[in-house]
Amino acid sequence: MADRADFREDINALRAIAVLSVMLFHFQVPGFSGGFSGVDIFFVISGYLMTSIIFRRVENGRFSLLGFYVDRARRIVPALAMLCVTLIVVGWFILVPSEFQLLGKHTAGAMTFVSNFFFWSEAGYFDRSARAKWLLHTWSLSVEWQFYILYPVIVIAASRLLQQRVVAILVIAVAIASYALSVRLTHTAPTADFYLLPPRAWEMLAGGVVCLFPIDRYLRGITPRAIELAGLALILTTVFFFAESVKWPGWRAIVPVLGTMLTIWARRNDSGLICNRMTTWIGLRSYSIYLWHWPIVVALNYFNMAHDAVWIGAGIAATFGVGHLSYRLVELPSQRLLRALDGSGFIPKLTELLVPAVVPVVIICASAGIWSARGMPQRFGPAVRMAAAAAADRNPYIKDCFPHTGEPLPACIIGGSGTGIAVEMIGDSHAVSVETALADAIPNGWGKVRFSAYAACPTIRTATSTLPDSQCFAFNQRFLTALIDGPPSATPVVIVNYWHAYLETKPVVFVADTHKPDGPVLPFTAQQFETGLTDTICAIAAKRPVYLTLPFPDFPARLPETVARALIGDLHSPDVTQPLADVRARHAEATAILQRVATRCGAHLLDPLPALCPGGQCLGSVDHRPLYLDDNHLNEYGNRRLVPMFAAVFAVAESSIKVK
Repeated sequence: MADRADFREDINALRAIAVLSVMLFHFQVPGFSGGFSGVDIFFVISGYLMTSIIFRRVENGRFSLLGFYVDRARRIVPALAMLCVTLIVVGWFILVPSEFQLLGKHTAGAMTFVSNFFFWSEAGYFDRSARAKWLLHTWSLSVEWQFYILYPVIVIAASRLLQQRVVAILVIAVAIASYALSVRLTHTAPTADFYLLPPRAWEMLAGGVVCLFPIDRYLRGITPRAIELAGLALILTTVFFFAESVKWPGWRAIVPVLGTMLTIWARRNDSGLICNRMTTWIGLRSYSIYLWHWPIVVALNYFNMAHDAVWIGAGIAATFGVGHLSYRLVELPSQRLLRALDGSGFIPKLTELLVPAVVPVVIICASAGIWSARGMPQRFGPAVRMAAAAAADRNPYIKDCFPHTGEPLPACIIGGSGTGIAVEMIGDSHAVSVETALADAIPNGWGKVRFSAYAACPTIRTATSTLPDSQCFAFNQRFLTALIDGPPSATPVVIVNYWHAYLETKPVVFVADTHKPDGPVLPFTAQQFETGLTDTICAIAAKRPVYLTLPFPDFPARLPETVARALIGDLHSPDVTQPLADVRARHAEATAILQRVATRCGAHLLDPLPALCPGGQCLGSVDHRPLYLDDNHLNEYGNRRLVPMFAAVFAVAESSIKVK
């Protein structure tokens, strides 16, 4: 068998289809709602080519593990390194410290091919938007590289013990096991399912199956054209008709994977459907186009141009242009240079290995320096540094008192100068953001705050979160039951939620019977939300004074970065504000529900808007100091404005709270 298969126009065309699908999906071009599946197409192609190389060389007794790794590095590293260097240089001038620090972390992850682990671990309640991560797309390169490392080792080890035909069957068995794992993790750990190799390996192994089991041996009477048509139909069905909201990969990923398998199996190098000058041009440049398209998408978001059709068109054109330059000026020259270093003997091989490693090592060291230096804030003046630092100005008790997922934590007791409990607070992340303000509002000697909160968990005893790994229902049962079933008390309960977010994103459903949390559930509706909240608040209010905070203002972008970026361009830029009328309109439904609940249950309402929106304008920053750590959570500086609001709780209750 040949060491290197003849150029496959059909596979090159599949690369073009894959990169176009991903690119147009990320640029949010209408009609490409399932374009994310382009990555799955790439995985199948990669598995096919790697299997072809490994098995043929093993069969001929000419496989070199070191040579295989060098070949892969020669193909992947140069263009990736150029992208990372460019982002670091540009980031030095335009990224605020927290953004630059994150870029340093991600460039190190990309160059060491572990970025998929970074993005998996970062997925959390306070995580930044995906469209703010310049190298998010490198997760797929990391998954592929991890596959490249393990796959040949396993094949070689198996080949020494088993016949090659048995090894081929083993590939199928492992692919099936990986697919089953992916289907399971879709429901139990979807973030891991998306980013990690074990549940993704089946897609690359599917390409291996195509290589090891040519379909023409098994499907007599079916023409290659018919096979190709079936494959393309499956691919296009995914690209055009699958929704972004589907859980992915999971069982649905079999559709584009099978489509890619069939198209490769058909071996239609002269296909009039997909093989033409355009697909040839794009396919050859698909790697560089893929590398550069996502940073351009992020740049459009960064400069608030992502929804402008003209700028989207310019971004797509720029992607092709920069992708072409990367292919001609980086990919091809670097491959020629590294091949020129190729030779027999220890020294030539060592040189061939070390030369492509030097630049990545330099980038990794620079990235580590950026991370350890916290994004090098000294690049900017004190005003920019102060604005950027607001993102870290968060509740110091957050690690001990606020679980994002998993088991609920015990209640925390903080603040106050007395020894008893002056007030109970329960809620979600918005409660965390104002907990210390409530503690500071407690009159001297009155006691402390007993605080309980859980991420994305409305204070409704029938609510159960649809988010992965959430134990919202268990949290509410644990802490609400104590309030509802406990003895009457004059100690007030303050409930703080991100109310309108639940009505907008609907991340919860409602159990029909609280004694059977695994039983039937009721889908989210505003009416069901109001009914569940009314039942809960009325039950608590029957035993204790209850205070509900009305919604806090939120903003369209993260305030620390927004203010810092504005200051980089103009130290006299205005503070960030938004009209109070707009905020009231956005929160109208949630506010109306809370008002009705308070009336029915005899609860009190606390309105943060007078403190946060003086003069008809809601403040995002004051004297260029942000009041929020992101776009909706107040930071420790901002929540000081709510101390007088919370003090009203104790002014009303002064005659009834028993000081312990």
